[in-house]
Amino acid sequence: MASLETIVAHSIAQEVHSKQKDLAGYSTMNHIYGVSRAVKSLGEDYVVVALLHDTLEDAGSELRPKIEEHIKNTFNKKVIDAVYAITHNADEDYFNDYLAKVLQNPIATRVKIADVKNNLSRLGNIEEKELRNKLETKYKKALEVLGES
Repeated sequence: MASLETIVAHSIAQEVHSKQKDLAGYSTMNHIYGVSRAVKSLGEDYVVVALLHDTLEDAGSELRPKIEEHIKNTFNKKVIDAVYAITHNADEDYFNDYLAKVLQNPIATRVKIADVKNNLSRLGNIEEKELRNKLETKYKKALEVLGES
């Protein structure tokens, strides 16, 4: 049975992502669920962070303050810190700033590895070969930076 924290994280993810689609046209929630399944064996904090891993960056400027407040008032400090660590902010260079920040947090690191692996596994759904190749290169490099290959 899911804990209250997991249920709330799922609800937040649904609020942010329910109408969003990935680059291949599939529901973003498929990706969110895939990442959360991949880290389930690591414990509840990992599952909660996986469910929330894209919420802040995908919420948009109107919804983000509400989502941030909800996260800060609901979850423990480890989860909150990991959610902020895994959130890619617009002013951060992906490899030099963002992934370096992710690596400072063990929960964020494990969830990000699962995120990148899930993204890699779904590249075949993208029809545009050039985009697919560009993303494959990015994700493989990200796994190297994160200590996975």
